Amino acid sequence: MIALYRTEFRKLFRRREFWIIAVALSLSIILPLALSLAPDSYAITYAFGSSVPQVAYHVIGYAFWEAMGIFVVLFAILTIGLTSTEIESHYFYLYFPRVNNRSRVFRSKLMLLLAFATVWYLLYTVVLNSVGYAIFSYVRPDMAGGFFSDGSHGYWLCMWVLYYFELVFYIFLSVLLGFKMKPLTAVVTVLLVFYGCMLLFDLPLVRYIVPEYYKQCAIKADSLSTLSTTYLYTALYCGIVIALSGLMYTLGKKRIAEIEA
Repeated sequence: MIALYRTEFRKLFRRREFWIIAVALSLSIILPLALSLAPDSYAITYAFGSSVPQVAYHVIGYAFWEAMGIFVVLFAILTIGLTSTEIESHYFYLYFPRVNNRSRVFRSKLMLLLAFATVWYLLYTVVLNSVGYAIFSYVRPDMAGGFFSDGSHGYWLCMWVLYYFELVFYIFLSVLLGFKMKPLTAVVTVLLVFYGCMLLFDLPLVRYIVPEYYKQCAIKADSLSTLSTTYLYTALYCGIVIALSGLMYTLGKKRIAEIEA
């Protein structure tokens, strides 16, 4: 099993998408620099007050780009490159003579991708967004407001957890589709799911089966008086993601067992 992780680790480092995702960390610095070019009259709409504390910026600096689907796209391409592309190029079949349990291959790829995504997310939201906030405080001191300045840290911690679980969900989905579809089809399907959920979460009846609905309910409960609602919908969203991820994990192991050598 250790040899499998070592092999997957080397392949991860050799992929272009890995380095593109690493470079995407610079987006945490680009946002505050862009704000420095904004006119003095420009102000960020912030639900809890007139100034943005650091704990909120850790999430806002990520959510700004996440809403465009940039990170989902990059991680989907990386994940599918390590699954579907390998199957299409027949490189994947080299595992079979050396591995007596195919589910280990599935698990090694998934665990490595989740570990990378976790480290990357922590670097982006905690480390580099702290640097971004320092720049933000310097260029727009009128909009910056310390670390815990308005009592909203419970809300922003929930948002931080929500966005992490969203990233985990799309990695599980990308791995599953990578073992079932051609590379381009798998990437397009992930994008359709992402943008489809963004469009469908507000429709009556349909929204209750769309995970994005529970995420948006948590996001919209943005006041100190509705923190209990934020906690409830955050727990629901995370529970749904865990359940769906467990289902996709089971389906993925079944699928890899069906691939003909």
